[in-house]
Amino acid sequence: MTIGERLRYIRKVKLGFKNCDDFGAKIGLSGSNIRNIENGRINITDRVISNLCNVFYINEDWLRNGGPDDEIFVEMTQDEELEKCTQMLLDSDGDLIADLIKNFIVVYQNLDNNSKQILKNVANELLQPKKNETAQAEPVVSEPLHIEMRLINYYYRLASAGTGQLIFDMPPTKRIEIPNMPAYKRADYAIGVNGNSMFPVYKDGDTLLIEMTDEIEIGEIGIFLVDGESYVKKLGNGELISLNPEFKNITLTESSRCMGKVIGIWDVKN
Repeated sequence: MTIGERLRYIRKVKLGFKNCDDFGAKIGLSGSNIRNIENGRINITDRVISNLCNVFYINEDWLRNGGPDDEIFVEMTQDEELEKCTQMLLDSDGDLIADLIKNFIVVYQNLDNNSKQILKNVANELLQPKKNETAQAEPVVSEPLHIEMRLINYYYRLASAGTGQLIFDMPPTKRIEIPNMPAYKRADYAIGVNGNSMFPVYKDGDTLLIEMTDEIEIGEIGIFLVDGESYVKKLGNGELISLNPEFKNITLTESSRCMGKVIGIWDVKN
């Protein structure tokens, strides 16, 4: 293979980029330049090779000269691998798996220490067979994973992340299923976000999982009723804080009350 053919092989087969435009954007190169390099119309420069190797952890010697597939990528340290995965999650938009991972991280951050430890123990058990590469185990046919679900009320677009909106002035839009697992045990109801005052943490159309409570700590995010209108905001000292600087904070009044604590985001399509 030529160096262009090796680049195409890495892009399509190893990295999963179907088009050159998305791939080129990662290293500041146009899709047409990537296509020209792959087709041998132009030579690849040392700068482009350096960018490719730094961004995708490609073995430069393999890219230039070829070799077996197990030498395509350089070994990453744990910190480098974490940094790469984090960047991929931040860059993803609308990818189902990435959204699930991001939602899991939000839920994990709201777990108590005991629940966090349970998840760590489960993860370690799942990783153990991979770590024990010398073990010669018999093939195991796994049963399909069955997750028990439970129903909670879902209120569509009733928590305002903007100028406010009435809450619970009608029956719930519907009931939705969420996993009956420790990570979701504190979710009492779900509610839709209307507005972008809490962007980038929560955006218009998000569905939030709420724990019923009339009190949260300063710095936590909750659902609040102020003068008959509801808001999803961060609790401050005497005010509700908008994370988006384009929106004003809301002053708390004597009649203001907390309707619940936000414990995570849920994809209603799940």
